[in-house]
Amino acid sequence: MFSTPDLSDKNDDARVIEVSFNHYGNVKSFCGQIETAVCPDDNSYVKEILEEDGKNRLLFVDGFMSMKCALLGDMLAAKAIDNNWSGIVINGCVRDVEVLSSLSIGIMAIASSPKRSEKKGQGSRSETLNFGNTSINRNDWAYCDQNGILISTKELKF
Repeated sequence: MFSTPDLSDKNDDARVIEVSFNHYGNVKSFCGQIETAVCPDDNSYVKEILEEDGKNRLLFVDGFMSMKCALLGDMLAAKAIDNNWSGIVINGCVRDVEVLSSLSIGIMAIASSPKRSEKKGQGSRSETLNFGNTSINRNDWAYCDQNGILISTKELKF
């Protein structure tokens, strides 16, 4: 186990994402190397990425804080578990929150919405994301717990 406050104290170069996320998965403390997706009200790339072997990585999704629709629901979260993803962080919404709360995966998002997203193939993957006053790059490391999220260019020891 780790504590993001302790990691922050020991690693001055770790960046804090300055956005308040809610926990939706059953795992409240999770970490790993990052894969990224940009998803403007379309979760096509979330689905594509979560169907791959996650190798215990985290998927960070920039949904631009949109409240129009959810970018993750129970079926995709279950797929993420089956495919070895350790967590998902969404700068946007999730749905099926009652089911998500019982799943053994870390899930953080801004809010929830009952509406599913459209799938038009819009967005991109493996790009640098910018939200919460920090840049989030593919292959950076993230440390998430109930205190917040730290981003580091290197794996942190705890």
